[in-house]
Amino acid sequence: MIVAVIGTRHPNEVQKERCRQAVAAALAAGHSIVTGGSPGIDTIAVHAAQAAGYAERVILVLPWARFEGWQDLRLQRVVFDRQEHADWLKRARALHAAPGRVSPGAWLPLARDVGIATLAELMLAFPQAGGGGGTGFTCRAARGLGRPVYEDVGHPQGGADLRRALAALSATSAVATTR
Repeated sequence: MIVAVIGTRHPNEVQKERCRQAVAAALAAGHSIVTGGSPGIDTIAVHAAQAAGYAERVILVLPWARFEGWQDLRLQRVVFDRQEHADWLKRARALHAAPGRVSPGAWLPLARDVGIATLAELMLAFPQAGGGGGTGFTCRAARGLGRPVYEDVGHPQGGADLRRALAALSATSAVATTR
């Protein structure tokens, strides 16, 4: 299974730790990770995979080839291509609440977000409280594709949604290994 790990560029300490735990659990269960390479949760997910020794099971979806200095890492990359991924861009335009207010250059990261949702079979999201932004947009794209989305805003007494997600990943792994 491919698991998306996305979230805020400014995670709190609880979100950082839960992200690391979720990535480690998903990879240990035999799943791959897809993320977008932005600072914050995306970067934490990549580093958690590297620390666990599973960098080769990270799929980094980038809006352009030289995005955020990821060129030197040994990760799988999908770089947005206007012809190959035209459906991602079309879906991004259809999903956006105010497409007339989006600058031409901003469509590439939004198409990348749709690509993450398209590639993933399950999404773990670590948004800022109140949602919105790229994380909220990617969650809407995933839900529109029928993907399960688990969100964790990092409340210290929270985490129930993340625990459900990890149970689902574990159950999926158990089913896959018994076949």
